[in-house]
Amino acid sequence: MNSPSSRLSVAEKIGYGFGDFASNLFWQMFSIFIAKYYTDVFLLSAAQMGTMMFVTRFGDAFIDPVIGAIADRTHTRWGHFRPYLLWMALPMAVTAVLAFTVPDLSGTAKLVYAYVTLSLMMLAYSAVNIPYSGLLGVLTPSSSERTSVCSYRFVMALLPVFIIVNSALPLARHFGGSENSPRGWQVTMTLYAALAVVLYWVTFAMTRERVQPEPRVEGSFGRDLRDLGRNRPWIALCVVGVAALTFSNIRNTVAIYYFQNVVPHGGRYFGPVMTSGALAFIVGVMATSPLSRRFGKRNFYMLSMGLAAAASVAFYFVPASNLALVWIVQTLISLFAAPTAPLIWAMYADAADYSEWKNGRRATGLVFSAASFAQKFGWAVGGAGTGYLLSYFGYRPDVAQSAYTLHGMVLMASLIPAAGALVAMLGLWFYELDEPSVRTMGRELDAMRQERQRAAVGAAPSAVRAADAPAAAAPGTAGTPWRLDAGGRAELQNQLSQCLDRGVHGLCFGPYLGGQSPGAQLDAERIAERLRRLRRHAQWLRLFSCTQGHDRVARLARSQGFRTMVGAWLSGDPLRDQREFDALVELARDSQVDLAMLGNETLLRGELSEQQLVERVQDFRKRAPAVPVGVVDAHSAWAGRQQLLQAVDVVGVNCYPFWEGCAVEQAQPRLRAMLEDTRGWLQGKRLVIAETGWPSAGSPQGLAQASPDAALRYAVDTLSWAAAEGLELFYFEAFDESWKVGEEGDVGDSWGLWNSREQFKFA
Repeated sequence: MNSPSSRLSVAEKIGYGFGDFASNLFWQMFSIFIAKYYTDVFLLSAAQMGTMMFVTRFGDAFIDPVIGAIADRTHTRWGHFRPYLLWMALPMAVTAVLAFTVPDLSGTAKLVYAYVTLSLMMLAYSAVNIPYSGLLGVLTPSSSERTSVCSYRFVMALLPVFIIVNSALPLARHFGGSENSPRGWQVTMTLYAALAVVLYWVTFAMTRERVQPEPRVEGSFGRDLRDLGRNRPWIALCVVGVAALTFSNIRNTVAIYYFQNVVPHGGRYFGPVMTSGALAFIVGVMATSPLSRRFGKRNFYMLSMGLAAAASVAFYFVPASNLALVWIVQTLISLFAAPTAPLIWAMYADAADYSEWKNGRRATGLVFSAASFAQKFGWAVGGAGTGYLLSYFGYRPDVAQSAYTLHGMVLMASLIPAAGALVAMLGLWFYELDEPSVRTMGRELDAMRQERQRAAVGAAPSAVRAADAPAAAAPGTAGTPWRLDAGGRAELQNQLSQCLDRGVHGLCFGPYLGGQSPGAQLDAERIAERLRRLRRHAQWLRLFSCTQGHDRVARLARSQGFRTMVGAWLSGDPLRDQREFDALVELARDSQVDLAMLGNETLLRGELSEQQLVERVQDFRKRAPAVPVGVVDAHSAWAGRQQLLQAVDVVGVNCYPFWEGCAVEQAQPRLRAMLEDTRGWLQGKRLVIAETGWPSAGSPQGLAQASPDAALRYAVDTLSWAAAEGLELFYFEAFDESWKVGEEGDVGDSWGLWNSREQFKFA
């Protein structure tokens, strides 16, 4: 079980990534081809192009904080940031097409048209991309999950590179007759823009905003700016972003000139080399999440950028005639630079947390405007620099270039961008949020948000009667492990053993053994041994899936006398969901299921709608009418679900005071409050507590301490209360499962009553 407020589904991560797919259909077109378009198609001089790049982008950069602040103050039923994906997709597309349209004008009028359309295009880009970037900060409060989202995002962001480097020039030739045809470029941009509009709308539909800022006084933009000026990590990231974008923009912009003019017959290899670089970039992005967890975001960024700088310097010494070596080094630069893109976006999200932590106020959109500000300013420096350098080195379109010009292109592809990479490394040296700081800040923010929530509902824990404790315990704090004294621990251990010997209602059971993860081959004999170990301790087992061998687990459980609550794991993937559903129906028809449960927190994660679940329930009831059917979700997700409540036979709720940051002394009052909330919505339906538990190790969650003593206390309190009340409660979980660390962080493998070696943890 992951924190309801932190875990994101793969589908939502991909959905968020579609937004960067859309943005990069524009951005890659701008960064790779816009210089060539203005010099060779629009027919501006290189110096005119450079000046326009600097003036339009530099001015636009200062609009970004205003857009970020406006987004922070936007209040709709869809959230603060998601609506802009709907509202600004079409303006973005229209302005991009206008910018790639050559008017029937000349002289000053034509130059003014270029300035105006480029400025409008960049304004529209800011108006959609700043809220899109800010959305990352409110998808989840988990820093590690945000890094994971960024990895998905930047894999998706690289897909347009494949499209653009391999299709832009051929499409321009196809629609216009040559690669310098104005009509060809206009039609090509229209096609890309239409696809981008659809993708922005898909991102809107597939994502949700979960992190809510505290109530704030409107009109406090000045205070937000003052807070931003005191946000040292934000300032450092601005410097890093400008330098990094200068590095990448000069490299990307000069690439087409380098291959068409410096490399012999290089024009035909431009697309394949850029494709190889994009593939390498994707590999680097995919490696970012695990390597950043190992080295830390800051350290790994500096390592990656350092390697990219070294490879760029080395590229200066590569003979242009050696195509293979040119290809290899270009690909290595892309591989080394790849992690810096998702890392800096994840660090922007941490900087947004820092602002809330330091100032008590969250301004996600304003903080994330730094990202776009850095992009625009870096693009201004890089774009202007490219134009001025091309002019300085004597570039002229459609003529043979001099040796001096060719050498200048080599410098622009190697040593000059390497200087930008080195400045980015230097800037990050002053970035102070290392991983321990982020974890500490996250715990304290959790506690702050919890206190705000308590104040909002007028139900501070001190006003709730504490559960009767079976033994005295030493209360924990946000940074101190929660411990019992020796006598209290021995008494609770004895009570838990007696409780399990009498037999609890139910346990949650995962079949994966130590070192295994979902999709691994299940060992039926070992699973049967585990089930025999549990048989005298529980009447029911909860199972979570019906495919990839999980159907055999249900049959093994029934063969050993367990009653089974079997789930179909639904995730919004139509093919996988249908396989799960069909397998559950088959087990139910074969009398292997006592209670069927569809999904697990799919409403909370936004993977399925209420109507989709209702349809699944109705379909199951038609196909397996003898078996009661229900849905499992977080207790809060059931509020207002009248249609679903009427459809199900059973309401399954997951209740985790730990993930809400409750101290263990207040966990029982909070658990009971969750149950009472749910009972208020039940409409007479059968209620099952499908999951609850407490981890025995790992990082705190607000005031909730993950320790053996806290887990022991919670297990005794919860199981004793459930037995006394006659509740249908499934304790999470029977055995530790190591694979969950990747999903939940360091508490993931510590929820079991037994460890992964099948030893009882509380003997």
